[in-house]
Amino acid sequence: MDYNNPEHKEMMDMEGLKEWVPGRISGFKQLTEANEYLNFFRKIPRRIIMTNSSFLVSLLGSMPRSKKLLTAKRKLNKGNLDISTYQEILDEETKYVVSLQEK
Repeated sequence: MDYNNPEHKEMMDMEGLKEWVPGRISGFKQLTEANEYLNFFRKIPRRIIMTNSSFLVSLLGSMPRSKKLLTAKRKLNKGNLDISTYQEILDEETKYVVSLQEK
């Protein structure tokens, strides 16, 4: 991601970033072992957990959630939106965030 790209700048500003550095996938052994020992994520429905991982994907990681997604979540919590519509919005927003990270 490039701060000088207008498509990236808004999201990076929300995170307080001026530079994008790749994340790491190593160094989580203790956290993974603790989650497995406590069966922490086994209490959560399988549909919102990544395959072969102990980490949730129901949120958009460290990316800020959009106004659209936050509004949908509020409506869902108040009973003004059904779960399937919320899931469609969540899927759409997740795909968008992933596309930003792939640029």
